[in-house]
Amino acid sequence: MFSNNIFSSGHLRKSNIDPGQLKVFSNFQKDEDRFSFVFALAESHKFEMNPGPTAVKDGDVAKGLKDAGNRAFQSGDNKSALALYNKSVLKTPWTSAASRDLSVSVANRSAALYHLKQYQPALDDIAFVSTLDYPLELSYKVLDRKARCLLAMNQLKDALEAFKATLKALDGAKLPDERRMKWQSDIQIMIAMLVRNKELTNDPLPPSVTVLPHVSGGRNKHYESASAAVNVCRSEEMGRYAVAATDIKAGHTVVVEKAYCSVLLAEHRATHCFHCFNR
Repeated sequence: MFSNNIFSSGHLRKSNIDPGQLKVFSNFQKDEDRFSFVFALAESHKFEMNPGPTAVKDGDVAKGLKDAGNRAFQSGDNKSALALYNKSVLKTPWTSAASRDLSVSVANRSAALYHLKQYQPALDDIAFVSTLDYPLELSYKVLDRKARCLLAMNQLKDALEAFKATLKALDGAKLPDERRMKWQSDIQIMIAMLVRNKELTNDPLPPSVTVLPHVSGGRNKHYESASAAVNVCRSEEMGRYAVAATDIKAGHTVVVEKAYCSVLLAEHRATHCFHCFNR
């Protein structure tokens, strides 16, 4: 954001820059030279960067979003709950003091993901919770959820171990005796069902690598990322440009290439992962 604004000629004209300095700046061919020139100007150090209110961490706002997520979850609106938990996680300060608050929001988000049948993202959240200061007396909840996610993914061997861990964690749970006994009974039933299988295994998981679509009409001989339906031409007036070699119908894929780098758009940061970009 800094370089995009400070590098613009319009911004420099509005600053206390004389025409001679502006001409020097205009002649630079490399961003490194432009940056060094601008950084040496006193005016550049007065430039204020405002991240905007949405980027500021706020524990009170995070708690309000988490509570709203809880209400949505309890009413069965898992999609709204997921969005609210995402916002709560983003707003929670990243400090050791706030680790417990963050852990609860992430654990609650895993519950919404589980009910949306997003089992792997739920497991990812549960793994993240284990690195935070999650209340020990609540650990039976995430362990039980982990076991049921694994069960849904046919990871039967791992599910059995997770159910056993849940049963052990229930010893430290702050639950009324009747509720604890009911939960233990349910877990013991699941364990008994699994141990009946003499050859308990985990099914192979689907690959997580994104498969790019194929171009329509075969690959171009000179440009592997392009379709043979596209010709790349050059001219002194227009430089390099692409033209259709054949009729291209709506919906045909003419160019496919893996991005060299990518960044999540700001409007999707409350609903999509910064790493994989999935919702």
